[in-house]
Amino acid sequence: MGFRRSGLFTYRPYCDNCQACIATRIPVNSFKATRSQQRAWRKYKSMDIRILPLDYSNEHFELYQHYQHSRHAEPQTNNESVENNKDQYKQFLLQTNIESILVEFREEGILRMVSIIDVLNDGLSSVYTFYDTRITSSSFGTFSILWQIEQAKILKLDYIYLGYYIEKSEKMSYKSLYRPLQGLVNGQWSTIFE
Repeated sequence: MGFRRSGLFTYRPYCDNCQACIATRIPVNSFKATRSQQRAWRKYKSMDIRILPLDYSNEHFELYQHYQHSRHAEPQTNNESVENNKDQYKQFLLQTNIESILVEFREEGILRMVSIIDVLNDGLSSVYTFYDTRITSSSFGTFSILWQIEQAKILKLDYIYLGYYIEKSEKMSYKSLYRPLQGLVNGQWSTIFE
């Protein structure tokens, strides 16, 4: 129904006179990987992948901090702000009131990526993924979504929910690369990218 989760809070954006935020999902049985996505799958399918409960780990938090600083330019100034960020991290990603999992991706023992995923009745909802941005030519984010698609098929679930798509947001444009992509428009799911 277009809701998302952040920690214990469930929300759906609403703005007067604006409908830019479109909830999206991939129908996994109709999904067709592009050549680039197939390359990412082949490149990383040998990673060590573990499904874990939502528990705090310093190693995960350090990767999250690096990702936030790299992608969202949030510099650290002192130990107090690190502790505040640690609390925010726990509240944002490790608190849930539904079934959620943490997926850890390693390459030769080195932590490369973490995905937080909610397990729904009809699909998997990708809550948040963070990864090692020091490897500039990686396709870790792509691989995470492809892995979730494969997991949904194994679990006989129909969809991967990717969150909101906003046409004018560069940070959300990657969602249009997974086709077909459905959007919730005027209360109805329909294909927005074939």
